[in-house]
Amino acid sequence: MNILVLGASGFIGSTFCSHAVSKGENILGMVRNEYIFHKMDFNRVLGSIENPPWKEIREFRPDVVINFAWDVSAGNWKDSIVPENYISTYADLFIKLFELGVSKIIGIGSALEYSPTSVPTDESCATITEDISYVKTKLMMLQRLMEISSSFGRKYVWIRPFYVYGETDKNPRIIPHAFKNFRNNEAVFFKNPHSTKDFINVSDVASAVLVAATKNAEGVINVGTGIGTKILDLAFEIASLLNIDKSLIKYDSARTSDDTHPYLVANNEKLLSLGWEQSVTLLDGLNKM
Repeated sequence: MNILVLGASGFIGSTFCSHAVSKGENILGMVRNEYIFHKMDFNRVLGSIENPPWKEIREFRPDVVINFAWDVSAGNWKDSIVPENYISTYADLFIKLFELGVSKIIGIGSALEYSPTSVPTDESCATITEDISYVKTKLMMLQRLMEISSSFGRKYVWIRPFYVYGETDKNPRIIPHAFKNFRNNEAVFFKNPHSTKDFINVSDVASAVLVAATKNAEGVINVGTGIGTKILDLAFEIASLLNIDKSLIKYDSARTSDDTHPYLVANNEKLLSLGWEQSVTLLDGLNKM
C-alpha cells in the first residue's frame, strides 16, 4: 500500500513512518524542514500543507493519506491559535487528494474533543461544547473531512489519541517533564494529582494508525489502552524508577482541580475489533524513558 504521510517529522508522525516501513508499507513522508528532511530514514519530500509537492505526490500515487500536521501557536493546548484560513486550506487539500484517487484520508484529532465524563469514553459520546480554540478547530476539521469524503464516496478515519508519551517526545507533557526534572533533582508540581488519564505509548499509537490505514476502518476511532492511571500514582511510579527522593513530588491535595477532563480513559473496543493489540505497558514504556 502507498501511504502519504503529512507531518512526517513530528513525534507521532515519524514514529508511524518507521513502524509502517518495518511492516513493508510504501511510505512517502512530507516534511517542511530541510534540516529534519536529511535526518529521516524513509522516503520523504519537502513540502507543506499550504504548498504540497504535487508532482511527487502524483508520481507516488497514494492509496491512503494520513495527516499528522497541525500548526498552532506556542503555549498550552487551550491557548493554541491556528491561522484563520486553516480549515479552508485543508479542505482544498482533501479535495485534490480525493481527485487524485486517494481511497481514504486519516486525520488526527484528540481525546480532548469529548465532553467530560466519569466512565470510559466511546466514539458515540458527545463532543465538548466549551469554546476552546484548539478543540473547536479540530472538530471543524473533522466536519469538513466528513463532508468531503462523503461527496466523493470515499472513506475517512478520525483518530482520537488519548495521552501519548514516548522517549522521543520533546514537548513538555507530564511524563517527559517529570523525568527531566527528577533527573535534574528538581521538584515537580502536579496540578491535578487526582485526575485519571489513559496513557498510551507512541509506538502503540503508530501501530493503531497503521491498522486504521490498512484495515476496513472508517469513522472516529479511539486510540487508548482502556486503562486509567491516577496522576499521583504515575508520579510515584516515575520517582521509584529513578530512585529519587519522593519529596520532589509536589501537589496540593486540597486544591480544586482546573482540569477540563479529570477522568479521560478510552473505551477502545472499536480499535480492538480491528485486530489492534497493545504492545507496551505503561511500566514498560516508563522504563524506556
